[in-house]
Amino acid sequence: MAERVRLKDLPRSEVPEVLKPEFYFDFRAHPFAHRGLFEMPGVNSVVDAVVKIGDYCVGWLERTIAGKRSSAKRLGLTGLSSRRKGSSFSRRR
Repeated sequence: MAERVRLKDLPRSEVPEVLKPEFYFDFRAHPFAHRGLFEMPGVNSVVDAVVKIGDYCVGWLERTIAGKRSSAKRLGLTGLSSRRKGSSFSRRR
């Protein structure tokens, strides 16, 4: 019986080539906006990236929303809201 190996315990240099992000993505030739997913601490294989995708998405959304709010404040748009009376966002059903 083959010995089980825990990918997360392997140094990146020992991860099988077909499980490394570089096997699927050429970040130089095709820049990828979400490359950070593969550069998160603890991600040394595509398997780890799949496990961490939820954490990455939450962090990306938080940073993106914070950036949009900051831009809106600089533009003086802080009083605007999509939750106006009569808006479909504020109605209770």
